[in-house]
Amino acid sequence: DPGDWLGSDPSSFHGTHVAGTVAAVTNNGLGLAGVAFNARVQPVRVLGHGGGYSSDIADAITWASGGSVAGVPDNTAPAEVINMSLGGYGTCAQDPVTQAAIDGAIARGVTVVVAAGNSNADAASFSPASCKGVITVGATGKGGARASYSNFGATVTLSAPGGDGTGIAPA
Repeated sequence: DPGDWLGSDPSSFHGTHVAGTVAAVTNNGLGLAGVAFNARVQPVRVLGHGGGYSSDIADAITWASGGSVAGVPDNTAPAEVINMSLGGYGTCAQDPVTQAAIDGAIARGVTVVVAAGNSNADAASFSPASCKGVITVGATGKGGARASYSNFGATVTLSAPGGDGTGIAPA
């Protein structure tokens, strides 16, 4: 898997990093444990070289939550929680395909968790961070204050450590 590599920038494999933070195995002598170390992870790749489309994200939400996607075999092990560490500029109201997929996932009993974003801006201007029914997570720095890059605002449900060694006053 080439990851999100494009041009001379190396791949971040960011989704894999986030999944490891959540579900890393414990009691294996490696000195770390995920916050939900007994969780099972079902990786669903939606973005590739240079990004992707809202329709790809919506299809992934639908499939992961147990809904049907034309031309794709049904998911026999639907997720209980969908975590999306992705997003783009524009409100969810401007992205009705994603909101409809999230609504369907919630109707199927799935909790949807999304990143607030990394633009140091109001998360209400980003999707899926501004979608209805999601848990939007911002980032904190080492000292517990909002990370310098983290989006903020009324749509942010909670914040968690985000890897930034600095912190600024919460907005």
